[in-house]
Amino acid sequence: MKEKAAYEPTLPDSFPFGCELNAGNKEYRFEVHGDGNIHSWWLRMICLDASAKDEHNKVVVEETLHGNTYTATLASLNVSIKPTVPLDPFVVLAPATLRLKSG
Repeated sequence: MKEKAAYEPTLPDSFPFGCELNAGNKEYRFEVHGDGNIHSWWLRMICLDASAKDEHNKVVVEETLHGNTYTATLASLNVSIKPTVPLDPFVVLAPATLRLKSG
């Protein structure tokens, strides 16, 4: 009879997700409250929709690790030049905030 290991690794759950940042909704907060698990976003793409103005649109991520806050530009988009940026994926750990800095 095979003994059961004290710890058996499990595969992570993954769920499709999308959010829209615009003039009326400039940020989205990714936060999980104390369930003891590590939660991460695997961002794969940032794109402008058909209603976006032909102007500079800058999206940043703000992440807090070990009490320090870090900000990184994820995409700089323009409808007529570069409306989509693939991210191959970009991994973000909770808590983090996606923010539309301009556009």
